[in-house]
Amino acid sequence: MENKGLNIFNSKFVLADPQTATDEDLDRVESIVAHEYFHNWTGNRVTCRDWFQLTLKEGLTVYRDQCFSADMHDEGVQRASDVSLLRAAQFPEDRSPTAHPIRPESYREINNFYTPTVYEKGAEVIRMMAGFLGRDGFRRGMDLYFERHDGSAVTCDDFVAALADANDCDMSGFQRWYSQAGTPRLHVKRQQQAATGGTSSTTSSLLFKQSLPETAAGSPRDPLPVPVRVGFVGQDGAPVATRLSGENTVRNEHVLLFDQAEASFSFTAADGGTLPGMLTPSILRGFSAPVELDDDLGADERLRLMAHDSDLFNKWDSAQILSRDAILAVAAGGVADVDDLAWGYRQILADDDLLDDFKAGSLRLPGLPVLEAAHHPADPVALFDARRSIQGALGTALADEIGQAMDNQVRLASTAGGRALLVQFVELGVAAGDTTAIAAAEKMVADTNMTLSQGGLKALIHCDNGARARGLAVFHDRWQDNPLVMEKWFQMESMSSVGGGTTRLDALMEHPGFDPKNPNKIRAILGAFMVGNTPNFHAADGSGYDYVARQLISIDERNPQVAARMALPLTRMDSYTDDRKTRMRAALKMVQARAQSNDLREVVDKALQAA
Repeated sequence: MENKGLNIFNSKFVLADPQTATDEDLDRVESIVAHEYFHNWTGNRVTCRDWFQLTLKEGLTVYRDQCFSADMHDEGVQRASDVSLLRAAQFPEDRSPTAHPIRPESYREINNFYTPTVYEKGAEVIRMMAGFLGRDGFRRGMDLYFERHDGSAVTCDDFVAALADANDCDMSGFQRWYSQAGTPRLHVKRQQQAATGGTSSTTSSLLFKQSLPETAAGSPRDPLPVPVRVGFVGQDGAPVATRLSGENTVRNEHVLLFDQAEASFSFTAADGGTLPGMLTPSILRGFSAPVELDDDLGADERLRLMAHDSDLFNKWDSAQILSRDAILAVAAGGVADVDDLAWGYRQILADDDLLDDFKAGSLRLPGLPVLEAAHHPADPVALFDARRSIQGALGTALADEIGQAMDNQVRLASTAGGRALLVQFVELGVAAGDTTAIAAAEKMVADTNMTLSQGGLKALIHCDNGARARGLAVFHDRWQDNPLVMEKWFQMESMSSVGGGTTRLDALMEHPGFDPKNPNKIRAILGAFMVGNTPNFHAADGSGYDYVARQLISIDERNPQVAARMALPLTRMDSYTDDRKTRMRAALKMVQARAQSNDLREVVDKALQAA
């Protein structure tokens, strides 16, 4: 918390070293300390006129800490990480009964204002405006904002006005992002005008449509300005320079401002002649706007982008989409066919220009929130099982690459990127049942580096064999006297889909290291259970929902803010099949009848009113 002159931190975000914190933890510490420091200007010296302007300081400061982390590490890796968080936390909120604009118009309990929408989506709106203005233009706007408002309490409109006035341009369209809830969806189709002869074309056009879903917020649904970065890749994988219709400059990449319900953008060859065959558009490069994208690319074109796109975000996202589609196919009853996907991964792994951190992130399969969004109504257990199936199939298909990693563990373990890659290889190998990978995971649990230790344990937690129990025991016995590290053990125990369910949670809450008054401990058990233990949280008999409901009622008596935050997974019942939706609703009614705080009642009431 950014109090002027005295910042206050959660202990887990300042007490860290490589023995007790993972590389990801250390990066998070760096980011959070930077975030609170940056608030000195964006939050303290220039602050909010009222609570409704909260994203003025939080969205802007999240954007600043994201840029800082990209500078400190790698821009492509950081962008993939930021978008992963957005899709896992904010997109589901936009689809839920608690949806709201980044500048909400009302509240019942101010503690419920601190949301992924206000923070993460708010940062994406700042990023869009920065991309629209360009680096120098955005800096001019920020300089004017501080010059005008240092020592003042202002509004989001004042911020947008400073950007516009400093650049003598109209930014009024971007203000709609502050008042409209929901995630816009872009629909893009291609149209190429064939040249005489038929194998090439003179013009390639992209036809855009945008739609906004109805949300619980009931906000307007007018077209929004959406900056779209786009480039083209030829059939040989090389970038293709084009000229946007109406412009004279030839570019490898264009920035389109799409601000209508429908629009078309046409591109011609650099020399005015014909384009080289059917081009593959690389759309929304850098994730230039917080939208969901529907395009008409085929799997072969996704593989082309995965292997050859110069934009690291779209290279990563192509891998995400292809693996998502493979998982969805298995969930629908298909077979785990990963041959093409494995080929794409081999291209990434063999590229010496790519960092190990990026390769590791590409191998990480999309999480359940992303899968559930593409599988409506979702069967979360089927998706969980399908994801494990694809992990195992990839572990088999990439056996040679995993074997090479096992032979080079010492080298990989010497850098943060190498450790991330090694952990991903081990996780895939364990999912495939590879005995060498399982042995490596067990050995990693005892490593003196926490990234490797936790990575090995995480790889084992869904294994229905002795390796899981041995790994958990080794980790526990080593760290039982360290409260912060024991939170990791609680988390891994709670996420394990084998060895107990809710009865194991009861036992964990009786552990001497558990403190029911400590929010970190509560999140480590109950939060991890809801996020990571899909088969037990979403048990068909509703026992997981009932268990969480009873815990929320108890937590509400001690810490209403934590209870309200932890109730959110139950409120997203509209995402699921009718049987689960009915049981989640019943659990929420149990909470509603006994909730004592405004914090928890507001969240539950909104969910039940919308259902």
